[in-house]
Formats: sequence, structure tokens, C-alpha cells
Amino acid sequence: MPNLRGLRAFDAVAQCNSVSQAAELVCVSQPAVTQSIAKVEAWFGCPLLDRRSTGSYLTDAGRLVLRRVERLFAEMNASVAALGGDVSAAPRIASMLTASQIRSLIEVARAHSFDEASKRLLVSRTALHRNARELEKIVGKTIYERTAAGMTTNPAGRELARRLVLAFSEIEAAVQEVGALRGEARSRIVIGSQPLAAGHVLALAVNDFLHAYPAATVEIVDGSYVSLLSRLRHGEVDLMFGPMKCPANIDDVTEEVLYRDCYRVVARCGHPLACRDDIATADLVEFDWIVPHVGTQRRAAFDRIFENTAKKPQISVNASSIAIQLSLMRNSDRLTLLTSREIADDPQTADFEALNYGLSISRPPDGITARANWVPTAPQARFMELLRDRSRPPGTQPMPPGEPEAAAAEMAQTCN
Repeated sequence: MPNLRGLRAFDAVAQCNSVSQAAELVCVSQPAVTQSIAKVEAWFGCPLLDRRSTGSYLTDAGRLVLRRVERLFAEMNASVAALGGDVSAAPRIASMLTASQIRSLIEVARAHSFDEASKRLLVSRTALHRNARELEKIVGKTIYERTAAGMTTNPAGRELARRLVLAFSEIEAAVQEVGALRGEARSRIVIGSQPLAAGHVLALAVNDFLHAYPAATVEIVDGSYVSLLSRLRHGEVDLMFGPMKCPANIDDVTEEVLYRDCYRVVARCGHPLACRDDIATADLVEFDWIVPHVGTQRRAAFDRIFENTAKKPQISVNASSIAIQLSLMRNSDRLTLLTSREIADDPQTADFEALNYGLSISRPPDGITARANWVPTAPQARFMELLRDRSRPPGTQPMPPGEPEAAAAEMAQTCN
């Protein structure tokens, strides 16, 4: 991360259009302000200010950086305010934090120990402890604790670290935006994909994105909803794609629903039930099933089908991977649940078909989950547009903005 003092000097000059006035504002000498800004410009690799006889004015790159720097400081202020105490004092306290103290806190929170954090940062444990004492003194709160495994962050410290990581993600966004302005390939997006998300839809959107930004980098992180939500809230993932869950007691993420779908009972082509028009629940009980583990939305839908039957079907395999499910079904009479989109659009389901089972099996809407205060870069915003486009092919029903998500809430309650 760049020097915080230099960023504050840059912010002050941008406000005043004057180095001398900025020096008074941040209480340092004019040469110190000039030197600090020179280091910030060197860090970003381009001029951020245009020096003239009438003052110092933002360049195009400077305007991009200023927007992110202002968000950085606002997030730092909010991070300190969230610790409790005098909220009005949060900006003053946040301005006293150093990059070294913040790096130490974040790494200790990630490593869960001072020993491991010191190895990762290549600094001594003495330096880490000094930063810890100074940070606690500045914020006026205990944010570290001693455990059986040694010193680490307490819950307040972990939350402060999480929020500071998100604050400094603004600098990474500034780097990408300045790079794009200079024609350099620095665009990057990290997508969290749930195991039962519409992978073919995501793949099409990624291909579209890389066609528009051939030098960009896309990282797709697979994981459960809970693990991906945690990574999203810690700034490790930019957005999530897949079924909505309406997370309870979490107000720092937003959900954008892209389309509705429903589950269908699926079998291989040529299955004994494939030609029947009058399939009843009792018929489905007679066959083995492949379903995800308990706690998933698809498993909850499966349990709904048979909740009123005395006899339950045998679950021969528990698996979340659609590819594994289909491989196991190709040479057997096992059944599973897939969405209408997966059956119609996914190439790997070409040898399978939906059975004529009349019961409608609802599922949560699919869409995008992102941090509530996230401001994507232009390439990231473009990817979201492409994902929206690919999520709404002919035959699907887009979700009108603001429509109550009763289905998602009902399914989330079932799975919790």
C-alpha cells in the first residue's frame, strides 16, 4: 500500500489546488508536501497533478485516484467508528494510523498468530508487538488477545482488519483504473461461483468479457455459499454468482436477481420413466437418486418432493458437482434434480431429459451478490452487464427490479 501521509497530502492539494494551502491543512512544510506527492506519483507511475503558476490541478489520472483515495479515507473513518466510542473523533483517530500498523493488524488477523504473521511480513515479532501496542493506544480499544496458540486478534480486531482490507481495496481499484487510462493491462475480477450455479452462463459471460478485454485476468473461486459470502465480505472476492439466499443479519451485501428457474426431475435418455406421461411421486421413490448434501437448496427441494410419502427413495450418492452426477447417471437409472436452464442450455446435459413429473419444484432466484458499498471499475461493471445479458436468453423470465423475493426467502428459511 502507498504511504498514507502522502495520500493525505495529495487529497489536501486536490481540495485546495495549492501546495502551500495544503501544507497548512495537513500541518507540514511545503517541501514535505511536494516530496510526499512525488512519492505517490512514483508509486502510481504517472503524474497526478498538473503544476502551473496559478496552482496545482488534477490530471485525468489524478481524478481517478482522488475518487478512490476519498473512499479509502471514508472507509477508514467508518472502520474506526465501528469500534465504538466517540464517532466524531473517528476521522482524527483514523488519520493517526500508519500503513505499518494496518499491515500488521491485517496479517495477524489472517494468520491467527504473531509468529506466522512475522514470517509473512518478513519483520520481527518485536516489531509486530510494537505496532500492536501503538495501534491499540491510538484507537483506545483492545483488539488483540492471548490464546492457547499465542497472541492474535480478538473479534473487534478481526472486524477492524476486515474493514481495513476493504478500505485499501480502493487503492487496488485505483491502480487498475490508472492502468486502463494508460493503456496497460491491469483489469482483474474475482468471481465466486457456487457449486450449483449455472456454470455455462458464467462461462459465456467470461468469454464475452475476455473478448472485450483480452488482456484482463479473471479468477473464478468455487465454494459453498457460506464460504464465498465470507470471502466476499473480506474483500477476497469481487462478486458472487448463483442462487440467492437472503442472508439474515448481514446488511453489508446486496443481491441483484437476474432470473427465475425451477427444478426438474432428470434422467438419462432411454430411462424407464422417460416415455411416461403420468409419473407420480410414488414412481420416483422406486429409483436411486444422486443429490447434494443436506443444507443445500437443491437438497431441500428434493426433501420437499418426498416429505409426505411413507417410503423414501434411496440416495445412492451425495454429490454437488453436476458433472459427477451426470457421469454416474449415464449408465444407470439414477435420478437427480437439475434446473430448466441446465437442461436446455448446458452442453453436458445433452444426453439427459426432464421427466414428465407434474409437480412444480420452486427454487431461489439466481443472481449477483456484491458488497453494498462496492464501486466496480469500468471493466468489472462491464462484466456484470455481460453476465446480466447472458442470464436472460429467450424463454427465461427476468426478475423486475424491486419485486419481493418470496421464493428466495422461503428457500433460505428451509435451508437455515
